[in-house]
Amino acid sequence: MRGKPLTDLEEALGTPVDKLKTCIGARKFVLRVLPELSYLFGVPALLTQRQAASAGKEISLSLR
Repeated sequence: MRGKPLTDLEEALGTPVDKLKTCIGARKFVLRVLPELSYLFGVPALLTQRQAASAGKEISLSLR
């Protein structure tokens, strides 16, 4: 989203301009899909930390 309003996302979903009042599709996406995607992309980091912990090592993961 990069800080864009929900109306931009709603337009990308194909909603006609005259029906952009409440942005129902964009709100559903933000509230339901994004948290699941965030978890999905965080799973490899969690698995790496868990594997290191089981080997007796302590690692910190950077953002890069």
